[in-house]
Amino acid sequence: MLVYISKSHTLACCGCPALPFKFVEGLKDTEALVSQDVTLACTVSKDDVQLTWKKNGTEMKPDGKKYEVVVDGTVHRLVIHDAQLDDDAEYQCCLGDDMSSCRLHVEGNPSAIRSSIFNETIAITAFRCKLLCDSGALLLHVIGRLWAELSGRNVFQIG
Repeated sequence: MLVYISKSHTLACCGCPALPFKFVEGLKDTEALVSQDVTLACTVSKDDVQLTWKKNGTEMKPDGKKYEVVVDGTVHRLVIHDAQLDDDAEYQCCLGDDMSSCRLHVEGNPSAIRSSIFNETIAITAFRCKLLCDSGALLLHVIGRLWAELSGRNVFQIG
């Protein structure tokens, strides 16, 4: 409905359609170590908005355990508990036809890797390995023989 105010003033609009929802701040690329909790966040223009979260283009169904959605007004967060290497992906939050995306890069935590393979025999046909040694010496044995000896701060990569 248009209302005439005066000759010198513009017309006012009552009952105009609301402005569409939009992203005020999008997702940001993030890095994490295995076993860390990770939070991806975006801000939208209005509260009471339903976002859809996707991982590598597939809609997610957060269960509140591994993946948890937290909404505080206009800020929407996806919390990934106990990040693992398979959480390394592209994440999107979708608001109607609008979308924000980011890349989550998860790197192996050397202590988590060591604790998971220590004192175990592993049959390896192909692998990729990156080790960071801050101090002391690190001996890398492959198939029962010494493959490399590292000391000081070195990065060693196979594959």
